[in-house]
Amino acid sequence: MDESDTGITRLRRIAVQLSGDDGRWFRECLELYQAGARDGLRLEVCLGLVPERGRTPWWERESCAERDKIVRGIAAKYCAAMRTTDAARWIVGQAFIYETGEYRFHRKLMAPPAAIEGTVKADLFRLLKAHGRTRSASRKALSPSYATILRALKKIMKSPFLRKIAHDKRA
Repeated sequence: MDESDTGITRLRRIAVQLSGDDGRWFRECLELYQAGARDGLRLEVCLGLVPERGRTPWWERESCAERDKIVRGIAAKYCAAMRTTDAARWIVGQAFIYETGEYRFHRKLMAPPAAIEGTVKADLFRLLKAHGRTRSASRKALSPSYATILRALKKIMKSPFLRKIAHDKRA
């Protein structure tokens, strides 16, 4: 990298290559940054990456959404015939058993071991990894709480169509 190839120069080249709404948005953010950088304006503020006071950061929202999606996937695969509250209890129990057992040896891995792939333990591995990236995970326990799991399962029930399917299953 030569002296003229600075970070801002690279960002300008990237901005020129982008098209559509995203390109326009990025160029406007970059222009705002260039105009205010001397006065202390930071690029992450211009890009909207800094959460407002009291708001959940984007990385936390994404981790929670990923965790909730995994919870709903586990419920769909293994708890389809159960009531929502029973499914939440089952998932909490299975997550706790896995966390206090085999997960202690899997914790440092980035992906579930091949030996458990395709099983509920692989899904629980992904759940514990995703939940561990959220603020609601404590240092002592990585398993999501009953309330967290129930909230994730109830999100899917907000749709009238899905509520009817769930009601018809129970009837």
